[in-house]
Amino acid sequence: MSESKWIMEKKLHNVRLKLMGRKIQDFSLDSLTHLILKECDNEGLTFSWSFVEGACVLNIRNIHHDDWEINKRLYYNTPLFETYNVEAIQVKVLKNTFLLIKDARVLKDNEASSENITKKEKTIIISGDKPTPKHIRDALDMLKAKGVPDEEITPEAIRNHLPTGKMSTSQVMECNKYLKQMMEASP
Repeated sequence: MSESKWIMEKKLHNVRLKLMGRKIQDFSLDSLTHLILKECDNEGLTFSWSFVEGACVLNIRNIHHDDWEINKRLYYNTPLFETYNVEAIQVKVLKNTFLLIKDARVLKDNEASSENITKKEKTIIISGDKPTPKHIRDALDMLKAKGVPDEEITPEAIRNHLPTGKMSTSQVMECNKYLKQMMEASP
């Protein structure tokens, strides 16, 4: 991972930490944009939207370095998004990228863990014949602990919950390859 990418992921992580635990009442695009932009500004970040090849892309840029950017995508040309409008898709991208939930929950009180994942759920997340990487299992546990419904657990949501700042390059590559296989295998 390049230094600029690592710094951007660290800044994104800092914004997520500041937003964590906040009880958000209004999940409208205007309200979320105002809240998130304020926290991004404290980290020297800004963001913009683009729509390319059936995906809504959130472009997060460093205001001090023109070429430092990370992109978070959500593919909306899937059956899950048949009835969503552009604003709803943008809200979904913000929620996935910044790990926003309606209710603040204490993780230790939630019983979801890798031991409690049922056999049915394991078949959903297995990609090919390779075992699920530990970091992906941990990200799934975090999503389950937050109470995210199964139908909203997408490869992008999993990717957003990976601790990339604490992972080696080979671990990041392994997880990305696994998530790509998941996307290709999904109907």
